[in-house]
Amino acid sequence: MTVLERHAAPAQETSGNRAGLFHGVAHAHDGAHAQLLRAAALRAHQLIAPLVASGQVAGNPNGLWRGGGEPADWAQLRAAVQAQGLPAAYLQPLSRDEATEPLGLAPAGPGWWYPQGGWACPADLVRAWLDSPGVTVLGQQDVQALAPREGGGWQALGTAEANGSGAVLAEADVVVVAGAADGLALLRPWTGVDDWPRVRSRGQVSCLSAELAAALQLPTPRHPLASGGYGIGLPPETGGGLLCGATSQPGDEDPALRLTDHLSNVGQWDRLLGRSPDAGEQARREALLATAMAQGALTGRVGWRLACDDRLPLVGPVPLPAAQRTVLTRQEQPRRVPRVPGLYVLSALGSRGITLAPLLGEVLAAWITGAPVPLASSLMDAIDPARFIARAARAASRTAAD
Repeated sequence: MTVLERHAAPAQETSGNRAGLFHGVAHAHDGAHAQLLRAAALRAHQLIAPLVASGQVAGNPNGLWRGGGEPADWAQLRAAVQAQGLPAAYLQPLSRDEATEPLGLAPAGPGWWYPQGGWACPADLVRAWLDSPGVTVLGQQDVQALAPREGGGWQALGTAEANGSGAVLAEADVVVVAGAADGLALLRPWTGVDDWPRVRSRGQVSCLSAELAAALQLPTPRHPLASGGYGIGLPPETGGGLLCGATSQPGDEDPALRLTDHLSNVGQWDRLLGRSPDAGEQARREALLATAMAQGALTGRVGWRLACDDRLPLVGPVPLPAAQRTVLTRQEQPRRVPRVPGLYVLSALGSRGITLAPLLGEVLAAWITGAPVPLASSLMDAIDPARFIARAARAASRTAAD
């Protein structure tokens, strides 16, 4: 397998963050989103925990707390989720007091403890997985287009040369496009990618040194906390301090770190802990953060997430464009939609990249090779890029029936 990377080395964009979370979710209605994240989170733990234990990856795979929403809704949500019979090894409801012991601090209210959730350094994960037998990584390969190869398969083309054709960077029988928004642009000549409802959002994370966190009176947790925002206590061997975030700004293309976003991330951490600093404390914090940012003591990163409107990823063979499907009927199910031979996509993981990537990589590999797929057929349909075609076909059938 050959991986084409446009930067000199992998994990230079959002995967370059110092830490990221992996965990499932608890929904009263256990739909496709919750089912997929549950399966993915459990598989992520199976694969990540040994890498952390061996020292290849920085992280803590031994638990994560996620808020249970508004306290007034907690009893109803807890009862609905417990009725699903999920095992305690996956999910445990904890009161505020019960959560204090594992976290080393008190959260804002009750929530869910995920014993097999946690955090990991995404760049370490990328390097560990790419350092596998049979994988070749080629850096500084900026793919500008995909072209069919004579006799079958595909060519990845670089910048156009003087004669108008792009240099051939690599050739293969099968291509997997996995470059988020920029990657999906490569599919535009081959499928109706613009009909896939999605959004690209800017996100900024904030990394506070232990000294700065202490000056701001922000405690560092033993295990990550998440609910809207998140906070991760980083160990001394990775530089220490508190990582918190993250903002979400659809359509924002500003790559610069912003003080307002640092303040927002700190505010998210306050809300997770049930704190409401007064105006004087807020002003003190803003002055501290502005000074730390100017001196380079407050760091962070800006990256972009790609997510579909239904919050599910894009995984599978690429559908043929509409013009090549007009004579076909019964496209109400994704599996009946014809595909572009040898062209696949894995994208739109949103803010769940560490959770979803391990399982979805295995799913796609099985899909390509014909091996048994480690996911229920209903979830395969839910993540299939042809789902939007199937939904439109079902809507048209209902309209015709009326």
